[in-house]
Amino acid sequence: MTDPTDYQLSRTAIRRFIARNQIVTESAKAAVPSVVRQIVGRDYGGTWWSLPKSSSIYNLLQQLRDDQTLLVCRLVGGKVTYVDQKSWIPLAALSAHLPRGSLDRVVETHTASGAHVSGSVPLNEWLPADARAAAAALQPAAAVAQLEALVPGAARWLTNC
Repeated sequence: MTDPTDYQLSRTAIRRFIARNQIVTESAKAAVPSVVRQIVGRDYGGTWWSLPKSSSIYNLLQQLRDDQTLLVCRLVGGKVTYVDQKSWIPLAALSAHLPRGSLDRVVETHTASGAHVSGSVPLNEWLPADARAAAAALQPAAAVAQLEALVPGAARWLTNC
């Protein structure tokens, strides 16, 4: 029998998981896969903080949040979502059709007292100029087609973001 705490804590393996799926939630059950479920290898009840090795999970999630080829936003149901760089342009092209702020980059800072403060950086500030230009030139139908090629079924669940 395998150890139930034998989690997938390799940053490289989890980054490949995100690249393969393009859009994943951090831990929420949703229409897309979850990073924490991939790490743990199974469904779990309650919060992932109650799992063994939660500090190791947290450290890996922080490494992912620091990866500049990932967008950490609140795209899927307002939950923390990781988006691979390949999906940025079609999503940016569709931003007017998505909930306001859903593509803003989530940033967390630590205060002197150690508290976490969440904030965000608007899409037009974090998205590189060349990607903004490419998104502006992309018609919505073409953006949906590009996104569907990267994330099959995205058109179906994006309307419910």
